[in-house]
Amino acid sequence: MDKAFLKEVVAIAQSCGAYLLCDEVYRGTDQEGSGFTASVADLYERGISTGSMSKTWSLPACGWGGLPDRSN
Repeated sequence: MDKAFLKEVVAIAQSCGAYLLCDEVYRGTDQEGSGFTASVADLYERGISTGSMSKTWSLPACGWGGLPDRSN
């Protein structure tokens, strides 16, 4: 999904204060630019991104987790 469309979805979530969960399992495989599409966690303070290394990088059984640092 391109950044403009994702911003529209974020605006809808913001209008009602909803959390927005976005499965970004294929992030990093875009054929244009750097290959990385916009992330909902970067665009919205209540945005939650999930992803996987197994599909994007062909690394099955490789798991990781993390939370963005919002302290700055």
